[in-house]
Amino acid sequence: MQICASLCKIPWRTRNLLSLRRPTFFTAFLCVLFDSALCFAALFVVTSDFPRKMDSLESTMQTAGIRPTIAVLLAGCALGVFLSIHSSRVKAAAPPDVPKFKVDPSWPKELPNNWIMGQVGGMAVDRHDNIWVLQRPGLDTVDELGAAQTPPRSMCCLATPPVLEFDSQGNLLQSWGGPGQGFDWPKREHGIYVDRTITFGSAAPILPIVIC
Repeated sequence: MQICASLCKIPWRTRNLLSLRRPTFFTAFLCVLFDSALCFAALFVVTSDFPRKMDSLESTMQTAGIRPTIAVLLAGCALGVFLSIHSSRVKAAAPPDVPKFKVDPSWPKELPNNWIMGQVGGMAVDRHDNIWVLQRPGLDTVDELGAAQTPPRSMCCLATPPVLEFDSQGNLLQSWGGPGQGFDWPKREHGIYVDRTITFGSAAPILPIVIC
């Protein structure tokens, strides 16, 4: 059967013909018959019990009311070649597997200092696979910051600094940022990019800030 498979792969004129822009139907049909005949001839040569298989095939076709002629056998081989070509093209055109994402409710780990994270305005991953989060403490509500009120209204919570760095396991590595003297801090943080410097911007009309 390996010889048969090799002989079938040598000409394979049908596949080459289908790559042409305007092949004629008659030429394509002849090429399919030619390739099928080669496969049929190779099967005849390498199969020692070919007569017994042909007798079984003939009896089956007679039971089904089909005359076992060479034309019928060649048509069957041609149909097999066509289905093989069509199947290979369908597999080649199938889209690749897309990544599947799953929510990890335990990431990041609980923040220290009774902090609460607000709206996230941007995320980035640096060359060490650490995750940088730019969040918006200015949008935290009074109910969310009950512990920061005077007097405290609840045991939770306090505002978190705007810039947070986590490792891949969700541990907080550092946090910083917020209004101060000598620079303008955005009222609504938006977007962050981390390379050799850390760049982030604002949804309000303030120019982006670059931290070296």
